[in-house]
Amino acid sequence: MPSILAIDDDPSILSLIGSIAASLGCDYRGAPSIEDGERELEIAVPDLLIVDGLLPDGTGIELLARVLPPHEKPPKSLFLSAFFKGFRTFEELYRLGVDKVIHKPVTPESLTKEIA
Repeated sequence: MPSILAIDDDPSILSLIGSIAASLGCDYRGAPSIEDGERELEIAVPDLLIVDGLLPDGTGIELLARVLPPHEKPPKSLFLSAFFKGFRTFEELYRLGVDKVIHKPVTPESLTKEIA
């Protein structure tokens, strides 16, 4: 069964991703901060990692820079962004190996399409 870890400080986004994961038969874990997300990553690396751009204790880019490169087989990753829209940001995300950037606000349909 595929696994998903979402790291986002918005409880409604975590709930939405959890509902989508359940409807697709995926294992799901959610974390509201980088610290909690890193703890979850120590437990198990998911098949899909969904990370918000701005979190209470740092940025999603900082987190991805720490967690994607060390893994021999990094998880597929989606980056949720409300503010990061510049070329340099996309260049950095691409360099890190992020698979897709999704701009907020997100819809259930767009998230389901990317997760499925």
